[in-house]
Amino acid sequence: MFWQVQGNMQISPIDEILESGSFSLETLLLEENVIQEVKSMNDDLINFLSQPDVVMHMVSYVIDPLAMSSLLLEASRHRREIERQEARELQRSAEAAEMEEEEEVA
Repeated sequence: MFWQVQGNMQISPIDEILESGSFSLETLLLEENVIQEVKSMNDDLINFLSQPDVVMHMVSYVIDPLAMSSLLLEASRHRREIERQEARELQRSAEAAEMEEEEEVA
C-alpha cells in the first residue's frame, strides 16, 4: 500500500472510507491520494471502481461538464473545511502549549 511506514502498515484514508461501508464515489474522488492508491493496486478500491454502476457514474463526469464542475466545487469546499479544521487544531495545540508554559513558570 501507499501508506507503508518503516515496515509497519498503516491504514490509508481510502481504506478507512471503504471499510466504513457508507460512502459515495464522490467521497473517494475527493480524497487527494486516490490516484496513488489506484497506482498501488489497492484491491478494495479497484473492486469498487470496477463496478458497472460506478464506472457509468465516472463516465458521466467525463461527458457532462456540469457534473464535473459540481464535483470540483465540492472538492474545493472539502479542502477548505479540512484547512479550517487543521488551523483550529494548530490553534488548540498552541494554546495548550502556552498554558503548560504558564504552569511551569508559576
